Amino acid sequence: MKRKYIIWLLFLLVFFIFLIASFNDVFEVVVKNHSRYQWFVVGGILMVILCLVFRGNRDIIITSHHEVAHFVASLFTGKEIYQMKIGKQEGSVVSGGNKFMVEMVALAPYCLPIYAYVIMLFGSAWARDMLWLYSLLLGMCYTCHLISIKKDFQSLKIMGRHQDDINRYPLIFSYTYILCFWLFNTYIVLISVRSDVFKAFKFMFDCLVDLF
Repeated sequence: MKRKYIIWLLFLLVFFIFLIASFNDVFEVVVKNHSRYQWFVVGGILMVILCLVFRGNRDIIITSHHEVAHFVASLFTGKEIYQMKIGKQEGSVVSGGNKFMVEMVALAPYCLPIYAYVIMLFGSAWARDMLWLYSLLLGMCYTCHLISIKKDFQSLKIMGRHQDDINRYPLIFSYTYILCFWLFNTYIVLISVRSDVFKAFKFMFDCLVDLF
């Protein structure tokens, strides 16, 4: 294994320990504000129902989530986007330029609930006045992310090994990266139901400070 991925794994190990240590704090937030999460759960159930009812359009919605995550990660890392395609069964994002954080771009769809972040970023302005709608949409978008992951990974036996995004790197790195950042983003989503995304990041930063 290349030294680069050994360093990555060491960082991810420390990151994972931080996430596990923060679990009780996040769980306490959810329990103390459980009434606010009712609409979040309703949104998740609604998304599952919509995917079952409108099965013909389910695949293109899920594929769009996958490719938009690639697209946003490419923009975030300063890459030039040449082409983006979204179809029912497959899609693609072609980018070029610098090779900074290519792993982030490749693995983004498996750990980044991109539509949930759209709701968190743009919904914070009216979240206090229409908390039920904010929580409902957030639950729907996060569940869309989970459904997308389920489709990409296919089964516990395959675990996404057929995906070029995952198997182009050492599997232990890909899986560890996905687990850590999926868990972190899940924390951000859950805390944002109580407040907003900016306070959620501050909450996680405070948890990190408290560890030291």
